[in-house]
Amino acid sequence: MSSSESMTIESCQKDCSVTTDRYFGIENRTECFCGVLNKKMQLPRSLCNHRCPGNRKQICGGLHRIAVYEQPATLPTASAVKLEGCYFHYDDTSSNLRRYKSSNESMTIESCQKDCSVTADRYF
Repeated sequence: MSSSESMTIESCQKDCSVTTDRYFGIENRTECFCGVLNKKMQLPRSLCNHRCPGNRKQICGGLHRIAVYEQPATLPTASAVKLEGCYFHYDDTSSNLRRYKSSNESMTIESCQKDCSVTADRYF
């Protein structure tokens, strides 16, 4: 996990680039996670409604809601990254994307994607 007051998808993806996780995601605007996705915890996308502080055009989850992204084999631009959905997230071992976390007040999709780029997980 990492945290930043300027979180973007790119900064989270970069933080996760040191792992082999397939997925990365941003919760509560500033917290970036990398890890395994539990699709049983999926919620309506509308519940992930917090804008990234580093790029207000990007979605950075919500309170106990994590916007999950798939980590591509190579780092594409944020416009090429697909939002997989909104998932319930709580700080316990059953939650989604628990292997790695980063946080940034300027969070964007690109920063979260970059943070998780070294993981083998499909989602971030």
